[in-house]
Amino acid sequence: MTMKKVGQSLYLHVSAIGELSELQQGKVTKAFEIARSHFPGLQKENVTLIKISPMNISFIVSPDWDTAMEPRINFSYVVHCSSTGYPAGGSCVKFLDYRDKHIIYHHKWAFCAASYDGFNRSDSMAWSQYWTEHPAVKALSKRDPKWRSKIGNYDYWKKNVLDEIT
Repeated sequence: MTMKKVGQSLYLHVSAIGELSELQQGKVTKAFEIARSHFPGLQKENVTLIKISPMNISFIVSPDWDTAMEPRINFSYVVHCSSTGYPAGGSCVKFLDYRDKHIIYHHKWAFCAASYDGFNRSDSMAWSQYWTEHPAVKALSKRDPKWRSKIGNYDYWKKNVLDEIT
């Protein structure tokens, strides 16, 4: 399966929706309809990633997904689900603007269906292997035990990893 599990959340690129169970696909479809009812400007073609958590489904917009090695999050539309995990008609929907927070994703190839051709999958996998095995990153892991939870912030990533390995 080409999805990334972090804690209780499942992250996937829109190209991998077909790999979800029928039940999960139904939840995503229903949540998208609810999000669109609150934000009519939300278009399927603008959604890059979907995050499925026990209590919400998020539609994440990342315009540089295909061009950046570590794409940024711009926006997220979050649909809160009922206690059964299913989005309901009266669901609360939030719009979150992340542009000033500089949040990035790593290992983007892991989110996408193997057939997705929006970027070079081999290059993306090679980049992941290069930086994760770089001596500077090994040294960082000894200096800062919480480094993995911080590298999603571009400023931390640039200063502590990218500037050290490029």
